[in-house]
Amino acid sequence: MPGLWQGMQIVSWFKALLATIKPQESTDKMPERTLPKYGTFGSAIALGVIIIAIFIAYAPVCFNWFAGDDFVHLAWLSQAVQQPELIWRNFHSSWLDLTNTKFYRPLISVFMVNDYLWWRTNGLGFHLTNLRCLLASAVSLYFIMETLLKPAKKLRYVEGCALASALLFGIYPLHPEAVSWITGRVDSIVTMFCLVSLWLYMEWRETRMIAFAVSCWMSMVFGLLSKEMALTLPAVFFAYELLIGSEHSRAKLLNKVIIAAKNTLPFWLTLVLYFGVRRIALGTFVGGYDNSLFFISDLKNFVLTWVHALHMMLVPANRELMGNHNVMVILWQVGLVLAAVFTLWRSARDSFVARRTVFLLSWLAISLAPVYKIFAISDDLQGSRLAYLATAPLVCLLGLALLQPARAKTASTVTSFAALALLTVTGLYILEQNNSAWVQAGKTSNRIRASLQTFYSFTPGDPQVLIVGLPDTIHGAYVVRNGLPGMTKRPQMIRDINNALMLNKLEPVLPLGYFKNSMAENHSDANVLAWNPHTQSLNKIDTALFLTATAVPNAAELLQSLKPSDDSCKLSRGADGAVELTAMDRRRHPLATVAVSPDLNCFNTNFIAIKANVINAGDGSGLDLFYKNRIVPDFELYHRVHVDTSATGPKTWLFSLHAVPDWTLGEQGQLQLRLPKGSDIKIESVEIIAPETVMPRISFANSGFLGTKGFAHLSSSDTEFELNYDASKVAGAAAVGIEITRPNLNFEEDKQNTADKSKVVLTQIICPSKHGTIKIGRTMTPQVGLYELRPFAVDKHGARLGVSGDHIVISVDS
Repeated sequence: MPGLWQGMQIVSWFKALLATIKPQESTDKMPERTLPKYGTFGSAIALGVIIIAIFIAYAPVCFNWFAGDDFVHLAWLSQAVQQPELIWRNFHSSWLDLTNTKFYRPLISVFMVNDYLWWRTNGLGFHLTNLRCLLASAVSLYFIMETLLKPAKKLRYVEGCALASALLFGIYPLHPEAVSWITGRVDSIVTMFCLVSLWLYMEWRETRMIAFAVSCWMSMVFGLLSKEMALTLPAVFFAYELLIGSEHSRAKLLNKVIIAAKNTLPFWLTLVLYFGVRRIALGTFVGGYDNSLFFISDLKNFVLTWVHALHMMLVPANRELMGNHNVMVILWQVGLVLAAVFTLWRSARDSFVARRTVFLLSWLAISLAPVYKIFAISDDLQGSRLAYLATAPLVCLLGLALLQPARAKTASTVTSFAALALLTVTGLYILEQNNSAWVQAGKTSNRIRASLQTFYSFTPGDPQVLIVGLPDTIHGAYVVRNGLPGMTKRPQMIRDINNALMLNKLEPVLPLGYFKNSMAENHSDANVLAWNPHTQSLNKIDTALFLTATAVPNAAELLQSLKPSDDSCKLSRGADGAVELTAMDRRRHPLATVAVSPDLNCFNTNFIAIKANVINAGDGSGLDLFYKNRIVPDFELYHRVHVDTSATGPKTWLFSLHAVPDWTLGEQGQLQLRLPKGSDIKIESVEIIAPETVMPRISFANSGFLGTKGFAHLSSSDTEFELNYDASKVAGAAAVGIEITRPNLNFEEDKQNTADKSKVVLTQIICPSKHGTIKIGRTMTPQVGLYELRPFAVDKHGARLGVSGDHIVISVDS
């Protein structure tokens, strides 16, 4: 490992460099600096309050459970303790040897191994480590604020401000994904090292003691070995130098910039070294999910996503659990606004506070920069860990509200304290609600593991098993996302299971639509299990229903079966047999059920085509086709197919149920049509459409249900494979197009089997005939990773026809 050895030599050189550097100062008179004194009785009490509050807030999630990606780590850990080389490999290759992503995070694996050696498969110990990281971060933030505000001579409640900031960070409701989820420690660990490093940097600048400089540098290195977020530190140090370190200087701005650059130079050079190590270990400077810095598929959606994420960061309440009008959430916002107003007011009247406000705002912006491409926080707080580091400067800004001048009015003091108290009380309540999702996820995860153990205890060998209906998340808390491969390996399972696959609407990689036909042909060899959320157990699905010979209702039967689901709409039938659905209440969605008897065969009901005349489009929200069956017992928001409509006139809508796992494998089911609010729509026909009439089919060798299941592998030795395509049954088709995504990106979830073009396409090829063979080669997939490929039919003019075909996955290993 010559590259790693050279890196270690350069590290030694940087230590020597740090020992020779002292902070550059201007010639202006500076306040006298001494070694900081901590450990006062007041500080001890403050830290005790922080620790107690954090333990109380997170006690409910500290029990023996794992979720989602945790199981990937557990499977890796069981091997790593037997083969230590796997641990060291993280220092000179991609994290956990992952090929479809490029991350350099070796220290996270070291933390995981340490927990595993002590606690093995007891999740309690892992959760306690996460909690200790949160505690260390909160304590570090306390000292950061105390150091930042220490020079204040005419302001009161400096220690109270430090305490409020640290306490708010410890109980900030946005944090459960980074703290309650074991794998979320990636963000809690890097944040801990970043905060420790910043505090030590501030002390180095204050005391000029080289011990602080070296410790600061080491904390930064540990942070860089944990997650890419630590690369923000040199920029934060530079901002500190420019805004705080030079506040007593009368030098010109250019001179201040030069001094700041000199003082932070060792850390910028460390960053250069870090990128060199990444290049050696990962083969790229960028890495991540798609190895690109600036690719954004949808700029409008990108901006809207950022706006929503910032809103969720400021008001971090799980909407699924608390809705939009919860009283405590409203009170949180009141406290937030009051604290912000006090901070801005104090900044406007005091240059000392203004400098620190600008520094904290700069720190906040810098902390979000590394995640700018993926910064998204959903209503159920998925993705909230991306803002974990940024909440540190955010709570410090809120804490500044407590600062008061020596002669502040009593009303001002009381109001500022009340604002912070309101944030504390409501924050604890919202945090408890947000954490309840993780409590439920942990309990469900344990029951799934127990049910899997039971199934394989009575099932010999390792047969092919498909599992559907497992909860991806519960109110945003991860349960089985990416977790089944680890759940079915020792030490979680009695033996290693390799042929269990999870089918999930939110797992778009596994191409169910592609290998669906071969499942019907081999239904006797198909073991399909469905998760029952009521009994918390796995039940077998009757695979005989997969037979394609099963009859389906004709168009006339389907149209006649339409009936109102409730009093939301009025149904009238015309002489021509058409059905008119009219909203009875402009504020409600009209609902109509497709009530055929017996219920529809889910496996053979692929596409529903509805021909209609839109008399009144209502609110223009589009149409939804809900479904329920053995897996999905009720019509629910997350179990639907959507189409857009906003204009009046004749329309034909195509609803794709073809590759939806919890519909396809649900045995027999029912459908419900939800129309736009206040709409009036005349439905002329409802028909079940055969897939081959609206989309091309593709195939390649040994790729069916009992083969690779739609996965093709390319490498430096296996450089191509033959792909068969056929659009001969698509009306008007003259040729077939093939499109391949950018690496490690999926075709958009709402654009599977639709007429819409994808925005993540890397390569597009037009085959000159409507059926034939094409070679897919390594040159079409420029880097290691996962790609998706799908066909689409085109007419003689090159226009797309019907909908895109089922996708396959191309795994490029080398």
